[in-house]
Amino acid sequence: MNDVMQKIDMAKNEIISTVQQTMESLVTRTISVIKSDFDTKILHLQNSIRPTSVVSKNFSFSLVCTIEQLQELDSKLEDHLYTENVKKYMMDKISNVADTVNGQNTCYELVDHFFDRKLMLKCSWTGASKNENPKCALRLYKNVLNTFFEIVKGINSSFNVKLMEHFFKSVTRNSKKRCEAKGLRCSTVHRRSKKKITSVAITLVEY
Repeated sequence: MNDVMQKIDMAKNEIISTVQQTMESLVTRTISVIKSDFDTKILHLQNSIRPTSVVSKNFSFSLVCTIEQLQELDSKLEDHLYTENVKKYMMDKISNVADTVNGQNTCYELVDHFFDRKLMLKCSWTGASKNENPKCALRLYKNVLNTFFEIVKGINSSFNVKLMEHFFKSVTRNSKKRCEAKGLRCSTVHRRSKKKITSVAITLVEY
């Protein structure tokens, strides 16, 4: 009789443990979904109430189309006032972007306000090229990169330097496709289902 009761107790405990684990798992997944939805709505709200930046009256910005213009921009960005005007100008351009993927959607929106897509054909992150002709090394243009980084970081706090490096490597690597797609809407990235995005774990969708 005692053996029977022990077996019943063991079976009962196993059932209770299984139910508890199942409930905990369901609660965790539910909270994760609710949090993701909440974060998205918060970002939409922030974007909708973000004050309009005021650019200096005489400020103008031209799309960077050549390596010489890239060098010139990097030099200009040594000036604090000019840098602040660039930031405000760019924020006006991308103020409606809602970004929950570590700043990547903001990057794709922003890059086309900084650079002509054909310029990226002449660039790579390190200057390395698949043929004998070296390319322009984007990583050397610290002022440009810092300004780009600060704009994106101001919209999405999860953005970091490694993500920016990954982004520009991707943009230069896919520069030909992006040139062919010019005139269409910007590339975007989307969260992978059932996986939390960390660092540079993103899925690229090219248009």
